[in-house]
Amino acid sequence: MIGNDCFIGANVVILPGVELGVNTIVVAGSIVTKSHTGNIVIGGNPAKPISPFEDYSKKIEGYCSNVDGMSFSCKKKYLLSDKA
Repeated sequence: MIGNDCFIGANVVILPGVELGVNTIVVAGSIVTKSHTGNIVIGGNPAKPISPFEDYSKKIEGYCSNVDGMSFSCKKKYLLSDKA
């Protein structure tokens, strides 16, 4: 079972019976052999914890843009400007 708000990178293998909790990020190319509770970033072969989800969220905050609710033309204008 995979929880809500999870991100699974490209070419990830998740073995049968493995459960991933809410807010789990699995790094591309990882092989997930055991269950993880959630709110965590995991990666590797076998996948191991890399960092708590909260720490990762704070680390990438400056690189993210919230474009929810914008029309396509507004998103395009915003993302191509110097503000993004």
